[in-house]
Amino acid sequence: FPNWSAFVKAALDNCPAAYIQVFNEPGNTDEWKDKTYNLDSFINYWSGAANQVVSAGGFPGLQSMDDFETKAVLRSIKDTEIAGKLWFASHAYTSNHPPNYPYDKGQTVFEDDTCALRWIAEAHWCKSVLGFFPPVIVTEGGPAMEQQEDSTYPRIDKTMHAKWSVEIYEWFKGTLSNGQPLPDYLFAYCPFLLYDPDWFYFSWVNVALDTIQAVKSMPRFVRNFSWDIEPDDLMFAARRSAVEHEPWMPINDTAALYKFAQKNGLGYPQTDEYEFTFGGTVYVSQVFNLGIVFAPKGNWDVARWVPKPEPE
Repeated sequence: FPNWSAFVKAALDNCPAAYIQVFNEPGNTDEWKDKTYNLDSFINYWSGAANQVVSAGGFPGLQSMDDFETKAVLRSIKDTEIAGKLWFASHAYTSNHPPNYPYDKGQTVFEDDTCALRWIAEAHWCKSVLGFFPPVIVTEGGPAMEQQEDSTYPRIDKTMHAKWSVEIYEWFKGTLSNGQPLPDYLFAYCPFLLYDPDWFYFSWVNVALDTIQAVKSMPRFVRNFSWDIEPDDLMFAARRSAVEHEPWMPINDTAALYKFAQKNGLGYPQTDEYEFTFGGTVYVSQVFNLGIVFAPKGNWDVARWVPKPEPE
């Protein structure tokens, strides 16, 4: 769309907001007319188009598969109006990995991002330059039928494809597959249902129908954001109770909360374990570098975590 302003206007004529992805996978030479990638050219093309989108009342989306490339673009516009309007378009394909990969094997997305949760790493790329997490929309992603790029996991079949797709949509109830709370900045996850290992034989039709039916069968629910949480909510109680405790204690690396924190990449303890009561239930909690872990006392298998409260 060479006339980005006209495209934004057309979108706004039919939608409440215009989230416009500006170009696609710049590191892929197939996306360039001359098949030659040039980062400086992409920065100029993207920032020029993004400025048109913003001026017309839209929100420009940056799509990149590379952290260096992403940061280079963001550094070029961080002090402009674009920075406050942009969103990141993630391509979070799972290959044949389950939705909780690589946390299921004790790693994080910063070590292996071929997964449904890849967008977490990409959001941190953005924050490292902008100082905040922009909205993220997974514009392409999800499991791919018949793939088995990782021989340590089974090949994806119709049942797995449908089950994993449902699990990804269930994130929007509030908890990700790795046990972390759903962040406000993840706006949507759009699976690429048309994918097939052989683009000439469209066996994907049956796959899509099975998956679509599984998703349609999900009970309806409303996604809640942090600003929807009531002050007496469990998350709020966990945050507030942490403020009252000392910021550092020795490490007990055999404790259930410590093991949960390490599995989820939350760093090291900043308090000893402490207790608080919510709804008549006693919880054990502990503050770590990147979040507060808590669980009903003695029921460690349902441990959860929340971000630490902002300093007052």
